[in-house]
Amino acid sequence: MVMTPDHLRHLGTAVLTVAARRGAGHVRVLGSVARGEAVEGSDLDVLVRFEAGRSLLDRDRHTLDEAVRI
Repeated sequence: MVMTPDHLRHLGTAVLTVAARRGAGHVRVLGSVARGEAVEGSDLDVLVRFEAGRSLLDRDRHTLDEAVRI
């Protein structure tokens, strides 16, 4: 499946919910999906800002993958 900006907008609530549970906010999509240039096999590049006291160890890629069904 090719992830498009429109598809991502429909998944926005799930992505923001997962990010918030992990102490992340200000979620931004970058790269080919943001530019509308994604192709089959493109990854989803996401930039987040973690709350004070949180670290990369608080992230859970697999939970996010499941939320957006990548």
